[in-house]
Amino acid sequence: MKMNRVLHTFCALAMAAVTAAAPVSVRADGIASGVTAGAAQDSSLAETASEAEGTPEAEETAKAAETADAAETEDAAETSDASETADAGKTADVEETPADTDPDRRTDSAAVDFAEETGDILDALTTLPEQDTADFTALENRVISARSAFGTLSSEEQTLLAKTVEALNNAEISITNDLIVFGGEVPSGAVSVWNEGMKDRPNSARYTNGVLIADEKENVIRGKAAVQALADGRDFSFAQSVAEGTETYGDEEGLLGANVTTWETHADYAQHFGIDVSQWQKKIDWEAVKDAGVEFAIIRCGYGSNSRDEDGNYIQDDSCFEYNVSECERLGIPYGVYLYSYAQDLSMVRSEADHIKRLLEGRTPALPVYLDMEDKSQAALGADMISNMAEEFVAEITDAGYTAGIYANTRWWDTYLKQAGEDEENGIIEYSRWLAQWNTKVTYEGSFTIWQYTSKGIVNGITGNVDFNYWYGTLKGGGSSANSIRTAVYRLYNKKSGEHLYTLDRNERDTLSASGWNYEGVGWYAPKASNSPVFRVFNPKSGEHVYTTDLHEKEVLTGQYHWNFEGICWYSDDSKTVPVYREFNAGASGGFPHNYTADSHEHEVLTQQYGWNDEGAAWYGVAR
Repeated sequence: MKMNRVLHTFCALAMAAVTAAAPVSVRADGIASGVTAGAAQDSSLAETASEAEGTPEAEETAKAAETADAAETEDAAETSDASETADAGKTADVEETPADTDPDRRTDSAAVDFAEETGDILDALTTLPEQDTADFTALENRVISARSAFGTLSSEEQTLLAKTVEALNNAEISITNDLIVFGGEVPSGAVSVWNEGMKDRPNSARYTNGVLIADEKENVIRGKAAVQALADGRDFSFAQSVAEGTETYGDEEGLLGANVTTWETHADYAQHFGIDVSQWQKKIDWEAVKDAGVEFAIIRCGYGSNSRDEDGNYIQDDSCFEYNVSECERLGIPYGVYLYSYAQDLSMVRSEADHIKRLLEGRTPALPVYLDMEDKSQAALGADMISNMAEEFVAEITDAGYTAGIYANTRWWDTYLKQAGEDEENGIIEYSRWLAQWNTKVTYEGSFTIWQYTSKGIVNGITGNVDFNYWYGTLKGGGSSANSIRTAVYRLYNKKSGEHLYTLDRNERDTLSASGWNYEGVGWYAPKASNSPVFRVFNPKSGEHVYTTDLHEKEVLTGQYHWNFEGICWYSDDSKTVPVYREFNAGASGGFPHNYTADSHEHEVLTQQYGWNDEGAAWYGVAR
């Protein structure tokens, strides 16, 4: 912990006596259990119970926090962008006076119509029947018409819509590939790109020409908002900022905000939280990722066959694979791997298995080895061939000594992979199923081991978005078992009220952060379970939380002083590995007189330099 935490704590107590704004207690349903031990001292018990007027009840804010969940969609792979099309409410920027209302600069609806048509085309690519060439031809004609309309727009409008027209171009390449796969020929005037030009450029219900459709839709939304701003008389520089994402206008803010998921999905029965990554996340700060609470990773090793160029160099490896794996091994983060498949027959899928085995030589991943099956070029092969390829991959990887798995979206599981692995009497090997469904809950009715629930996760240590996953089961192997029996306790600071708050709940952490609290990282790690629970109680009048393993203290505060009991918040390590200290500021006339820290330096500064009472080890955490 850094020294600024000490100063926060010290300044907070002086502020608490005069501030009128007490903090809100946010508590999400289903919080993991646990607090650690350490008897509270009678010297502070009475003063802890002192009450100051003015804070809302915790339960009301908890309900408000839960309403932030993303809108449900039927199938993530098919409707991953449903939240963008929701009516998210208008947030027009009415505080700036339009800088330029010259009628000659105002636009008609053609630019907005172009952006909307591009968005509709992207939506259609996620839902079209994958073998209906007539639908793809009709969609190609819509692209040609939209591009023609784009050519009639003003230069300013075209500049604002640069990323939107790029999304349209990527959509056309995807449509052309669909026509090649399902129709066998390239339509006149269409973009002609196929295998040699499509290195690592997947096209599926999630991708157009290698770009996530969800990301394309964000660019379309921003472009539409930008030209709408220009049409409404806003100056060009402001509209350009909207297109670039540094300003918001109209309904853009609500639509984009609904599409960004940061730890907010609740998953019943999930045991562990993790991410999947590739070279597109660039260089990752894995220590920050681990400190943020990520418990496992699935790492892309490459794509397609085990191919070499004319000089004998392998050309389809993920450029960040070695770094990502080495960092996970160094930090004890359990990991698995995946490869994006372009296989068209059994020999090609065997080459893809060889690709993985070459890169995993000498390594022992704790989690399965997955084949990512979703490219539209494979859909044309039909369910029998796709299932056969999945089984061939599983056999190859299993024979090599690894646990095998298949990644696919719900439509692929229901349409192409439903029979794969089910005929166990005839020797077909069972495998791990990795389900992609970007949703707040799973609607897929089959079994699965891991659920990828969003592509829009935000986590410390990674620039930009990353896929979030839940793992159902026990993490094991690789010397990383500590991650499966411990949990991060997050620490936040309210600079207005001076309160520090501690929680295991990522939703509570991010809800508070979004409302202005400073997230100060992981305070310590608690065991997932022990014989020593830590209780959390809340003073609805002063806004203070107290955390204690002392059942007597908890009963006095809730029974005699009418504090709210908020349950077990975490557990104390029975082995007493890492002490978490409790300090009490006897001079505080109100507010938040307690502090809790695993940082011995912070503890010494507060007790020795600022005169706080040393109340000893409140409970114990486990080693990092």
